[in-house]
Amino acid sequence: MKFSAINIQGNILSGEILEKIRNEDIKYQSNADFGLDKNTPIREEINIAWTAVRAHWTAFVVRRDRLSETDPAPQKPGGVG
Repeated sequence: MKFSAINIQGNILSGEILEKIRNEDIKYQSNADFGLDKNTPIREEINIAWTAVRAHWTAFVVRRDRLSETDPAPQKPGGVG
């Protein structure tokens, strides 16, 4: 099966596994496996978590960018102050 948005490199995720995920035919992927109520959509929980992580990342970047060049804080990616 071809996946238009996924380019498989190596064998960490095989086409067979992706097909099982697509068909929701894979073990340990039920709501109970993630500690969720059976009526809570897993995709909705993933979206909520992703939205929260993006908000935290944005806040981090804003604060990091306010640092002065002489601040002893960690460097920005690429080693630029």
